Amino acid sequence: MITFKREKLEILLDSLIDYRGKTPKKTESGIPLITAKIIKNGFIDEPKEFISFDDYDTWMTRGFPELGDVVLTTEAPLGEVAQIMDKKIALAQRVVTLRGKKGLLNNDYLKFFFMSFQGQQRLKERSSGTTVQGIKQSELRKMEIDVPDILVQEKIADTLSSYHNLIENNEKRIKILESIAQKLYIEWFVKFKFLGYEKIKMVDSGHPDFGMIPEGWSILKILDIGKTITGKTPSTSKQEFYGGETMFIKTPDIHGNIFI
Repeated sequence: MITFKREKLEILLDSLIDYRGKTPKKTESGIPLITAKIIKNGFIDEPKEFISFDDYDTWMTRGFPELGDVVLTTEAPLGEVAQIMDKKIALAQRVVTLRGKKGLLNNDYLKFFFMSFQGQQRLKERSSGTTVQGIKQSELRKMEIDVPDILVQEKIADTLSSYHNLIENNEKRIKILESIAQKLYIEWFVKFKFLGYEKIKMVDSGHPDFGMIPEGWSILKILDIGKTITGKTPSTSKQEFYGGETMFIKTPDIHGNIFI
């Protein structure tokens, strides 16, 4: 029988690196800067911001991340988590790096715990803020996590990693297919170079932004062919609006995803 103990995070950590309150000077190339907005669904997206190699040592005075360290967003959004796969990175604001003590806390296990429903709930319980939820380092350290024996942690992490890596590979394939689809769309519906386009008569669209279009095509507004529905957030002061079976879709739920 597997036994889980509930321990405070600070007892299990060997390192917690927090760069909140500091803003680095950004450059067009150099050391990748890990920001809160590129940590999504257990992975780190390709960095688009950098700091210079010359500034790296002076910037990372609070500690250097290591391979396998867990990165956690502490605000806007709260609770996104991933692991560092490249040692030479810099940390931006709203991101902390966590490293478990050897023999006590497996980093892979820690990542998956934060990704679990229970882990997300415990983060929220210690968070603060009305408009934007965030968690202070002092509160994060006090957060309790459920840990079995280290060997069991490793087995759990290995099993979940297999599925997680499969998801990552599938998402990479989806991005490739999305790129191909986008190129086809541009060729067919922007440049109008679809099969047999040489035989199609082009006429003036009558719209300054569109120019020539195939004969028989029209330029219409979205409202001419359908309708748009704007959502709204149920009042958070009325608990009866929450906890039901109807899905409530927020903007972050559809960032970068084809399916919700």
